[in-house]
Amino acid sequence: IGAGTVTLTVNQQVNNLTFNGGTLSGKFDLTITGSLSWTGGQIGNSGVTGTVTVSGMVTMSGVSQKILYGKTLTLSGNASHAAGQIVIGYGGVLTVSTGSTFTATGGGIQASGNPPYTINNAGTFAYNGSGTYTVNYVALNNSGILDIASGTVQIENLNNTASGVVKGAGTLTWQN
Repeated sequence: IGAGTVTLTVNQQVNNLTFNGGTLSGKFDLTITGSLSWTGGQIGNSGVTGTVTVSGMVTMSGVSQKILYGKTLTLSGNASHAAGQIVIGYGGVLTVSTGSTFTATGGGIQASGNPPYTINNAGTFAYNGSGTYTVNYVALNNSGILDIASGTVQIENLNNTASGVVKGAGTLTWQN
């Protein structure tokens, strides 16, 4: 998907998806059995629900925003976030499943629109960058591992739960 709006009205399954811009809209569940390359664009809208599940690798790169509105993005495979903000709003949820790893080296995560805005980490949420990776106004529910190998992960301004493990040589800051 490169531009415009694609509206799905029934559940779909695809092997791989390259998402460079535009909007993926509609009340649907989408299963991606292979990989997702996401360099920009919006998944979902306010007032919609549904789940996008990715079994393979998710690569989030490029300076454009990756917007998740009203949908749950479930990472059942591994994911990398190298650049650009992930924007979560209108009930959007980013879920890192048990056994999966979300590795960030750049960018950050920002809330937008109406709450709730949530990250559920049951796997590993890792940061390997040199600067600060900010999770701003998004609730982080961690029952897995926060692995901060270098740099700083700064979690700001919402109630967060961290019952899992925090490890690594980097710095974690919580600011409620």
